Amino acid sequence: MRLKWEERIPEAPSRNHGPILIAFLVEETPDTESPREPRVTTLASIEKRLLQINIRRTREFHHGLFWQAVARTLKGLELSLTEQEKIEAAIEEKVPRPSDDCWALWGVTCIPRYER
Repeated sequence: MRLKWEERIPEAPSRNHGPILIAFLVEETPDTESPREPRVTTLASIEKRLLQINIRRTREFHHGLFWQAVARTLKGLELSLTEQEKIEAAIEEKVPRPSDDCWALWGVTCIPRYER
């Protein structure tokens, strides 16, 4: 299996919701000429604007939600540790994991800090 990304525009776009980035797994197939690869599962999705939003704690919070969805889905697939680590490393290139201090304390220390 390998990771693929897809960008979608919401059906009813609004000012608050822009393009969505979706991470999913596809099966490796020996037939590389096939235009569509069989999709195994969708891991998680996140709005593209939340990848670069200028409010650090808000950005990390949404990254944390994304990573929780990824963890739940990967757990259900019962992959080998090596395969899971490979997939997670590929995901981290686009959606960094939030720092533990910010993510774990979100409900307690919800004070957005603008980066300069």
